[in-house]
Amino acid sequence: GSEEAFKLGLKLKLAAELEPYLHEAGSENIHCQIMRVPLGPWAKDITMRVIGLYQRLAAIEILPSLSGRLFEPLGMSEAEVEVTLAMARKGLDDPDVHRYFNFYFWYARKPGSPRTEQDLVLSFNLAIRGP
Repeated sequence: GSEEAFKLGLKLKLAAELEPYLHEAGSENIHCQIMRVPLGPWAKDITMRVIGLYQRLAAIEILPSLSGRLFEPLGMSEAEVEVTLAMARKGLDDPDVHRYFNFYFWYARKPGSPRTEQDLVLSFNLAIRGP
């Protein structure tokens, strides 16, 4: 879980905790919108289906990068790691399992920026849904 990952130097919930970093950078009018996003192309809504497809692809592609930090302390052999990664990929490809996760969209203004909050929300909506 998250505690074990933190002990290994990984912050799995960083996206949810970005507000202090944005304040530290001098940002103003900081907002966060949380979107429940599918992990896989099974959603009925076409936009969510495309997002889910990309999220599944991203998850599959990041697995090898995370595997060293996650499995090294367990003393797993390279072959054991490969088997575990193959099982994870197979699980992500299972169409009978409908996974969701929270995706965090942060937006803020630089100090002195003339853009309004309404402009930022419009930009967010265009990025998600298109013109």
